Amino acid sequence: MRKLRNVAKKPSMTVRMVGGAVLPALILHSASAAAQTPANCTAPGLLVINDDPIDGIPGYGELITVHFAEPPMQAGQLVITMKMEDLNPMPPQTRWLVRFKAPNAKTYYINLNTDAAPPVPAYVYGEIVPGAAAGSETFNAPTGPIDAASNFKADGTVTLIANASLFGLKPGDRLSDLQGIIFQRTGLLLNRLDDTDPAQYTLLADGACGGGAANTAPLAMLSGTPASGTAPLMVAFSGAGSSDGDPGGSISSYSFNFGDGSPVVTQATATINHSYQSAGNYTARLRVKDDKNLESAESASVAITVTSPSPPSPPAPPPPA
Repeated sequence: MRKLRNVAKKPSMTVRMVGGAVLPALILHSASAAAQTPANCTAPGLLVINDDPIDGIPGYGELITVHFAEPPMQAGQLVITMKMEDLNPMPPQTRWLVRFKAPNAKTYYINLNTDAAPPVPAYVYGEIVPGAAAGSETFNAPTGPIDAASNFKADGTVTLIANASLFGLKPGDRLSDLQGIIFQRTGLLLNRLDDTDPAQYTLLADGACGGGAANTAPLAMLSGTPASGTAPLMVAFSGAGSSDGDPGGSISSYSFNFGDGSPVVTQATATINHSYQSAGNYTARLRVKDDKNLESAESASVAITVTSPSPPSPPAPPPPA
């Protein structure tokens, strides 16, 4: 059995001989190649990583391929399919992950792990940051779960499904330094069983799968009742008139800015009450997002006028003696 590698070790470029020529062990796909490949629209999708099949630990520790897909019926979702030799049985204390650098300069991971005892499959995502030692890195604790439809099969197939918005991604964005990695914990040491050379992937443009017109921004509408009165003034705001013009689209969130220095409130419902405590002229604003996480191009606004209450009347003079 080959010696396990420490997690801090940098991956190295491997090559293999094919018909006397030296070829990279990894297939890299440029943005133009991705855009021309209809496989992106149907899972398992586009082949992004094709790893050397003899460089890992046989069975669950041998990563063979990684595919990316963005099926139109799963709008906004990345469907990542990893293929190992097999996952029967499912070992404990093991992680099968894909890592990548997003355009926001952050590095993320998406994985299936069996860290729990007894081993229960968990599907999570998180961030990778530089470690304390030179050339090392730290995998932060998971930020949260990915889509519940993520799964694995005994034949070695792992399907990771995650919304692109978790990583600040939008159509056409490029993922760089993309790798597939298999880790296994031994005591306090986290070892690499297999890893791949760096690759890249470019997200599909809107409508690239023949889904029709590109997603259009929703329209925000705001009303406030009453629009004027004395302090303290309770105003009932409504964004119920907001709309998403895309077929079958809907508004997923409403962000209310009351204009008086109080925190912005973002919620899933269209109505909210707010109390203005001091006299003044205020502009309340509303922005909305649709079910594809696209924000309204402009905010809707309504003017609120709050006046000071009238001073109390002076007491009546006492009756004459």
